[in-house]
Amino acid sequence: MPLHGGDIYRFIRSGGIQLDFSVNTNPLGIPDTVLAALKKQVSDFALYPDPYCRTLRTALAAYEGISENDILCGAGASDLIYRICLSCRPRRVLIGNPTFSDYALASQLAGAEVVSYRLSEHNNFRLTDTVLEKISKDRTNKIDMVFLCNPNNPTGVLVDPVLLAEIVQECEKLDILLVVDECFLPFTKANSLVLSKMPKNLAVLKAFTKTFALAGLRFGYLLSSNRALLNMAARAGSCWNVSVPAQTAALAALDCRHHLQKANKLIEIERSFLSQGLRALGVTVFDSDVNFLLFKIDPAIALYDALVGKGILIRSCENFRGLDRRYYRIGVKNHEDNERLLAAIQEVVNKLQEVT
Repeated sequence: MPLHGGDIYRFIRSGGIQLDFSVNTNPLGIPDTVLAALKKQVSDFALYPDPYCRTLRTALAAYEGISENDILCGAGASDLIYRICLSCRPRRVLIGNPTFSDYALASQLAGAEVVSYRLSEHNNFRLTDTVLEKISKDRTNKIDMVFLCNPNNPTGVLVDPVLLAEIVQECEKLDILLVVDECFLPFTKANSLVLSKMPKNLAVLKAFTKTFALAGLRFGYLLSSNRALLNMAARAGSCWNVSVPAQTAALAALDCRHHLQKANKLIEIERSFLSQGLRALGVTVFDSDVNFLLFKIDPAIALYDALVGKGILIRSCENFRGLDRRYYRIGVKNHEDNERLLAAIQEVVNKLQEVT
């Protein structure tokens, strides 16, 4: 079972995948202005990239309203997650599950003990204030890093802003590094934690992988007022890890807010369409704030394999801690593709009902 979505390459020999719902990127794809910028800069792809992403960091600083010295660029958010862990070498890391697997993998690679807590399906996997007790519970064997995905992947749920503020405050009080992954936040109406003045213990991850469909180019960035943290993380990876095409695309994407706004209008309509369609099939669908849905089919059926046979890939969530083979995640796409997915699931369900 693939660790992440988007692994269409393993099916090439068997006929390939026509629709990939396992990824949760912008359903409108790459903005036209980004494609135009890439074509214009093709001759520059022969050059080594700027290892400090100077022009891009200056533009990002204006975009985010902070100092360019508070930004570290990387080859996607995953690259920066590993850099943070390998440079800080935390002893005990608190992670809620289910969530993005790289938090635990990077922590363990750095030698940390991962302390897990379970998000409950009974309240739609929403984070509750019990996390505050887990952050501060054991002072003698204390937590020194917390990973928080907001909104969470694969559940699609936002953290309550009041609770989020309390978590930031508690981690600051206890000198715990809080790493908040906001890669999906632009698909919501929630506010970012990035401010002109942020506490030193706070680090925020962002990426253009999802928002501008740049998954293949790999670009993300880390924001923190803790310059020592950024410097250590910078030294924990290779020098030229953000390619010229990635820097070119990211710079052009900063002028594409309208593209994201258009996508969000589509997502809101189509997410509702998919939710209603799945529920009409007797599937349990969990409420989502973003561009993907988590759903459960109980009892478990071989939905993943059956859809692959129809040229459709979805994300099996059985390798997310806290979930099993009954759970799946799908990205929201355009209406035609979403109709095709629902029809395919309907066929699979009907066929299995006939057998039983």
